[in-house]
Amino acid sequence: MNELLELSWRTQVVLIGGYLSYIIAYSGRRESHTTTDVLGIILCFGGIGLISIGSLERLFELCSVDWLRSDYVLGSLGVMMPTISAIVWRRTIAQKTKRLLSFLTQDKEDGLPSAWSTIIQKENLEYAQLVVTLKNGYSYESYPLGDFNNYPNGPCVFGSDGSVGMYITYITPLDQEGRQAESLIDADGIRITYIPKDQIAEIDFRRKARER
Repeated sequence: MNELLELSWRTQVVLIGGYLSYIIAYSGRRESHTTTDVLGIILCFGGIGLISIGSLERLFELCSVDWLRSDYVLGSLGVMMPTISAIVWRRTIAQKTKRLLSFLTQDKEDGLPSAWSTIIQKENLEYAQLVVTLKNGYSYESYPLGDFNNYPNGPCVFGSDGSVGMYITYITPLDQEGRQAESLIDADGIRITYIPKDQIAEIDFRRKARER
């Protein structure tokens, strides 16, 4: 830690801005990244901060705005610019880049480790129904999911390891009639159920593009 603090402030800005940007740009998408991937992405985003510092420093000099050329101002802007870039990357550029590469290479590989990761990381969707079938034959349903949007972890949770957290509204045992789940909400709060990956045989859900 002391070695990092002894680095020049510009180097620290590159590392801090790059790391914050990496967290923002790849939140929930880091499980398959190697150390080389992480360092490369941090330096790419951090490089945006370094370029921003140099450009803004020159601009402030030409405009004779000396007070903006302080290390604190330039350092703050050097962290802010890659962070903004990461937000833009996450919201728009990443998906467009994937579509472009898929079109150019005719390859459906998206770089994620599993189909599950690809499915749960699709953004701007509204989920309506979730059904989890266990290996013992039991089936748990949560419907309508929109009713749980404002509850903790609502309306459901999809773990990167394949686990699921859900508010169960309907239970169907193997080869039996289904029934409404009891005591989902009481005076103590609402009950959420965690289902480990190794107990799950199948997961089905209905979803659609979120209306803008």
